[in-house]
Amino acid sequence: MEFYWYPYHMISVFLILISLFLFGYIYSRRHSLGAKYLMGMVALMILWIIGQGLEIAVTGIRNKILFSNIHYISITYLPVLYLYLTLSFSGNHRLAKSKLLRWVLIVEPVVLNLLLWIDLNTEILRTGFYLKETPIVIVAGKQFTALMTPFIIYNFVLTGTILIILLRSWLDKSFYYRKQAKYLLFGLLIPTMVTLLFFFDINFYGVDITPVSFIFSDILIVYGILKHGMYGLSEIALDNVFNEMKPSVMVYDQALNLVNMNASCLELFDLKKGQVIGKSVREVFSKVREVKDALTQKDFFHGEVDIPFHNQIKTYDLTVNPIESENNQNLGWMANLYNITERKSAERLLMEDKKNALSLFELKEKELLANESAFLQAQIKPHFLYNSLNVIAAICRVEPEKARMLLLDLSDYMHYSYDLRKLDEFISFKDELELIYSYVRIEQARFQNKIQVHFDLDEAKDLMLPPLILQPLVENAIRHGIRKKKEACTVSFSLKKISDKYIIQVEDDGIGMTDEKLEEVMTGEGARGIGLQNVQERLRRIYGIGMDIESRYGQGTKITIVIPQGGEAYDKSSNR
Repeated sequence: MEFYWYPYHMISVFLILISLFLFGYIYSRRHSLGAKYLMGMVALMILWIIGQGLEIAVTGIRNKILFSNIHYISITYLPVLYLYLTLSFSGNHRLAKSKLLRWVLIVEPVVLNLLLWIDLNTEILRTGFYLKETPIVIVAGKQFTALMTPFIIYNFVLTGTILIILLRSWLDKSFYYRKQAKYLLFGLLIPTMVTLLFFFDINFYGVDITPVSFIFSDILIVYGILKHGMYGLSEIALDNVFNEMKPSVMVYDQALNLVNMNASCLELFDLKKGQVIGKSVREVFSKVREVKDALTQKDFFHGEVDIPFHNQIKTYDLTVNPIESENNQNLGWMANLYNITERKSAERLLMEDKKNALSLFELKEKELLANESAFLQAQIKPHFLYNSLNVIAAICRVEPEKARMLLLDLSDYMHYSYDLRKLDEFISFKDELELIYSYVRIEQARFQNKIQVHFDLDEAKDLMLPPLILQPLVENAIRHGIRKKKEACTVSFSLKKISDKYIIQVEDDGIGMTDEKLEEVMTGEGARGIGLQNVQERLRRIYGIGMDIESRYGQGTKITIVIPQGGEAYDKSSNR
């Protein structure tokens, strides 16, 4: 077998080098969804370029036909991989996993390639083989028989189906990855147009340059998918979390035009996604004035709004947070609506019964514990969870490992916080401390260098105490004491063992409180007071003594708790 090398082979070598670089780049990001399909496509391109180069180089018609058959391996399998890439990208995961579809797509390439390898003697698909001289190379000439038509139609139908799926994704304003859909669409259009031109005998000096066009296509696709992270785990996870959230969530840009709304939000306002995406929030919420005013003020907002829902007026906790780029440039806004109708009713009942709460507990201890559990759970749910998810979502792109650790902290925090069946039991100080650590790490991630927390702890192996007695104090210091100050602030948490008692102190250098505000806190008036008063009442009920609060406006607040060694509850009967 003789070979003759043409200047065109320099192009082939160059294309192979580019393909190998692309393969290595994709392999380095092989854990991204879709990467395996991309690697398969690039490998097929390398095979196609090698086959074309050998067909041109070899002498003799039989040898040229032998190497030209290699082309068809790539020609028949490339659309299949592109289809699977498109199905995964467009969210059709169930169809992509279909065994029936897999067998249907495999049959055509297998049959066609088997026929091609025996075609030199049988001329079933091609006939009239001859050496075709072009101005730059010599290739194998042939004519297709009628039996080749179904295979050609199959490939073009498959390609057309992929183009339709991508075009619909690109035109769908509610689709998250329209930009990436554009890369995939034009990435397929380039080789498709070149193939059509070659099919109608419009070519580059008689040479099929489809492999060259596929190289540009692969570069475009790799850039669109891996550079923009279309298949990154964080985007898929965020997409699923956003759509599956029961609370209502919406995102809108700087121009106040809606970018996305989850299913709960659409149901709440009785809207259809395709009809509102891209429209101004002023227009969409023109009939819900409280919501419209909150969304259009272009600033952080947190408050309660009343919304008509199924002929009822329900109360929602509304939080509007800015969405910022890595350079702190405002990109838009995210609004969270959490239904607090039941909680508001519970709070009103709680305030009405506040004077009789302690005596009611002594008479019906179990019943009050259940109400207390529901109240604490309601306090934990609304803002902290969704603000934390917003932060973790933003960190996913730049620090995925940090985002993973924060998700574990959030998981531990929520699991522990929601396990309120054990409020009447005692836990170790170590367990309560782990909850505090998780909460602090999440808050430090949200506010970065603004919050410093120092721990000064003596040995406390035998200390047992009620759950959720210390964490609310640290949370109160961060939320109300220091987050409202512009400069960085510090919270100090200390535990000292003195004689047969433990002295626990939580101190911050935040905004502090006036005497009037401190009085409101101690009597449970206002949102801040309810949380601290809850801890105060539990301490008095269990230990017979509450906490001591010292605060100076503009200087900070210090809370002190005294717990007996071992943390045993005091004997109530001795005080009767």
